Amino acid sequence: MELEALEAIFMDDFKLLDGADPPGFELTLVPEAGGDENHVSVVLHVRFPPAYPESAAPLLSVGGQHPAGRGSMPPQRSALTARPRALPRRSVACSG
Repeated sequence: MELEALEAIFMDDFKLLDGADPPGFELTLVPEAGGDENHVSVVLHVRFPPAYPESAAPLLSVGGQHPAGRGSMPPQRSALTARPRALPRRSVACSG
């Protein structure tokens, strides 16, 4: 259900990784610059390990393009992967 919601929100920027092991998805993120021309994008790769969500956080990695080159994103990459590990492990249930 959550993956369907992400697909509805991000449309063409969402890619479900069918048959991937572990399962997951990719989101292409582009800043809203007020025009059609963007020079930076990031692909967020999200994978769900077998113990997710009971005792493991999603596996996150970042790829993409940055105008200053590949070496310019390590601080953001570190922050992105460290943050979920710092969060408490708990399941969230939604009722509809």
